[in-house]
Amino acid sequence: RGGHGAQALDGYNPFVIEALGNSLFVAFISASLASVLGTLAAVGLQGIKGPARAIFDAIIYIAVMIPGIVIGIATLIALVTVFDVINPWLDRVWPEGGTAPKLSMGTPSLIAAHTMFTLALVVLIVRARLQGLEGALSEASADLYAPPLRTFRLITLPLIAPAILAGFLLSFTFSFDDFIIAFFVAGSETTLPIYIFSSIRRGVTPEVNAIGTMVMLASLVLLVIAQLILRRSDTRCSENREEPMQLKDRVACITGAGSGIGAAGAKALAREGAHVIVTDKDGEAAANVAAEITDQGGRIHLAQHGRRR
Repeated sequence: RGGHGAQALDGYNPFVIEALGNSLFVAFISASLASVLGTLAAVGLQGIKGPARAIFDAIIYIAVMIPGIVIGIATLIALVTVFDVINPWLDRVWPEGGTAPKLSMGTPSLIAAHTMFTLALVVLIVRARLQGLEGALSEASADLYAPPLRTFRLITLPLIAPAILAGFLLSFTFSFDDFIIAFFVAGSETTLPIYIFSSIRRGVTPEVNAIGTMVMLASLVLLVIAQLILRRSDTRCSENREEPMQLKDRVACITGAGSGIGAAGAKALAREGAHVIVTDKDGEAAANVAAEITDQGGRIHLAQHGRRR
């Protein structure tokens, strides 16, 4: 009994090592693609309102709710249909004397299926984090004439990074553990869950028990880490919302600082210790406000038509 367990753990079974390598590779690539595409989709959906938003939300929730066997069969049918169209076309356009490549089930189809399934998870996690952010941050960046891409890179992306990492870990776990979808679209490739299923058909051996235990522990560790990352991120957001009046070392942006109301607000924030950024179309009026705050020992940053002084 101990010999079989050691064989699985020490790597003497080449089939286990190959299946494990395939599972890790597919899980990493599909989780990476799902994290990138899911983040872009979540950010894009923030600007969509009305019926279009409802349609996209329904598509995302359906991808999470429908059974895996339905996704597996639907993906199999879709890929076979596409291959039947593309393969004859490749034969016609391929140079004479050569052999055109044949598209078939394998690692690419498995990665595509897992990416499609885990993409919805990343969208839901990242969108929940985006909804908890303060819109004033992006508005302040726009007031300072920052391009949308720069705003996303310097403000939005660092704030949603924990959600992206949590989505990556969850996607990796779901892909690594998946059997149903992989069974339909893996073709001749063997992943670790498929190997375990094939081994169980011949009887439950100590080797299968050892592999199953390692897979379960690895999955639990990844899920716990993802949950801790999300909770830590939510805790930080709550702490920031509970202390709105602590202005020291904070940045405040005042648009229209040349007006009476804007000037008064800028001066009040500066007295509380905030680093004030003032903008106004009337550069002379904004400069006068900035000079008064500077004379009082406040920290000021003047921005006018995209130029900083």
